[in-house]
Amino acid sequence: MSKQTRLRLVFAGIGLAVTGAVVVYQFFIDYSSPHFLIWPWILVLIFCPPSVLSIPLSILFLDAAETGEPMFNAIWALVGLLNAALYAGVGPAVWVQLRKTRVESNTRLKRVAAERRGD
Repeated sequence: MSKQTRLRLVFAGIGLAVTGAVVVYQFFIDYSSPHFLIWPWILVLIFCPPSVLSIPLSILFLDAAETGEPMFNAIWALVGLLNAALYAGVGPAVWVQLRKTRVESNTRLKRVAAERRGD
């Protein structure tokens, strides 16, 4: 298996784990509480963009899409697969760019240090 394929699989696993964390979080929150917090859902939209898809699907299947129901599981399985695909597509590109920037930065620092030593 090539390094690129392994990197894509790792990022796909991260995307799936993020969606899994969102689903687990939904089982533990109380929507009727007056202390319902909105900031976790902002984080969900940032780290799991396909979760926006769950809104129209939950409206379409209103009765069957409550937490723990089979349709809820099907909707979030779809969201999880889409998030895994998104992470597998975008993650390696971002990773390579960050590593490239770090290597260029290290090379520049070594060159400056060598100039100061008089090498």
